[in-house]
Amino acid sequence: MLFDLVLGNAAFVLGALLAIFSGRLATLMREGDDGWRERGWTQAYEPDVGFLESDQGRWWVFRGWLLLSATGFFAVGAGLVLRSVL
Repeated sequence: MLFDLVLGNAAFVLGALLAIFSGRLATLMREGDDGWRERGWTQAYEPDVGFLESDQGRWWVFRGWLLLSATGFFAVGAGLVLRSVL
């Protein structure tokens, strides 16, 4: 019971930190992705046109992934806190 409450609150904190810093993390992920985009064998898999071809499009995809992960942390944390209360 107490363990669920502690883990639920930790999940809330991790989800909040992930949501707050998602912009900075998305920028770092895009910079790391730029290094792989310059290699020869990965260029065949890169999009040529469209939303993912631009830097801003890739940034939004990375940020969306981080915000979706933060939502998952919130959902798991809510479930654990609810289970500890019941």
